[in-house]
Amino acid sequence: MSDSQSGNVITVEGKVKYTGCICPEVLVTFGEQYIFKASIPGTYEIIFSGLGSNSITHTITIN
Repeated sequence: MSDSQSGNVITVEGKVKYTGCICPEVLVTFGEQYIFKASIPGTYEIIFSGLGSNSITHTITIN
């Protein structure tokens, strides 16, 4: 997993490695915990990137 930050927007992307053939009809899911630590208070938008428009966005406010 890797992340990048631009202001208060953090984009999180999974890293995948394909071996052998790629079959679009087989779906395999993996879970991994993402730990967010804010250095200053504010509202942050975290985007978990997916294929196409399948991204998930969370907004977090740190006081």
